[in-house]
Amino acid sequence: MAQYDYSKYLDENKKMNKKLKWGLIIGISFLLIFLVGRGIKKAGIAKAEKAKMALEAAKKAAVPVEVQKITKETVQILIDTNGDIEGTEKITLYSDYPGKLLDVYVREGQSVSKNQTVAVMNRDVVVQRFENSPIKTLISGVVGKVFLDPGETLSTVTPVMTVENTYQVNCIAQIVDKDLAKISKKDKALLTVDSYPDTVFEGTIEEISPVLDPLSRSGQVKILVPNYKYKNTPLKPGMFASVKIIVGEMKNTLLVPYSSVIEGENNDFFIFIHEDGKSVKKKVIPGIVKHYGNDTQNDRITVTGDIKENDLVVYIGQQFLNDNEKIRFTFEGKKYEPAVEEESKDNQENTQGTSKEEPKK
Repeated sequence: MAQYDYSKYLDENKKMNKKLKWGLIIGISFLLIFLVGRGIKKAGIAKAEKAKMALEAAKKAAVPVEVQKITKETVQILIDTNGDIEGTEKITLYSDYPGKLLDVYVREGQSVSKNQTVAVMNRDVVVQRFENSPIKTLISGVVGKVFLDPGETLSTVTPVMTVENTYQVNCIAQIVDKDLAKISKKDKALLTVDSYPDTVFEGTIEEISPVLDPLSRSGQVKILVPNYKYKNTPLKPGMFASVKIIVGEMKNTLLVPYSSVIEGENNDFFIFIHEDGKSVKKKVIPGIVKHYGNDTQNDRITVTGDIKENDLVVYIGQQFLNDNEKIRFTFEGKKYEPAVEEESKDNQENTQGTSKEEPKK
């Protein structure tokens, strides 16, 4: 009697069950992926709609800003330059005789009086002996540079020291050719130096060079400063000064905060004015910057346009504004907080994130 091979049947049955098992697993996995993807897509669409609604609400909300009144002032027309301080009179002291320098009685920067003995020398020679010879200054002023130390030999052409008259001082400045024609003698000049940042020295134009330097295309001007008026903060020869020369003034001109002026895409300029709770875009022509102390945040600039004194100009938050947009503001004491802008930005990011996910589903 023939026997049936059951082992072969069992092996085939196992293989079939294994295929059915994997097929079932794969089918369930695809079903789960489909359901999860569909749920995420619906959630993403809902989130995008919510973000869109929030963005629209933010657009309708009032943008927080700060404003200042447009002022009307007199503005000086200035030419900015730099210059070096020097005495109005400068002499170099020499010995009347050859010999050896015995001692120096003064130091650089020290004030001296006319006919004061500032050094002494010995003019001994081989066959004769002489008394010590004093070296005296011929003017009152400040000791500039001391060239020799005690013990050094000197002749009648060896410089001992310089003395400069600082009762009044000069500031020597260079002015470019395009500005030189705007300057006249007796024009007022304002000087500042790093040594005394809170002191403004006033001077007048005394000399204007009739020729230009061919290399720099600039001309030299000499500004006289009455240094005796500034006993606690005197200017000294060798100091470097920042100079503003006043060449005119603009009366009753409108000024706005420098930060309020925005440059457009076509090289035009505009500001935003507050009217009836909304922003009104006004085209302006900017002019001269007026400084108030050393803090540039306080700078204001002259403007012309369809504006008037006491109009409220937006100077913080204006970069987030459009024409005819609702705004709310404070005058002072409250810093700008772009809550609406940040909320809108977050909503935009959420919307963009959802749109990026959808193609992957």
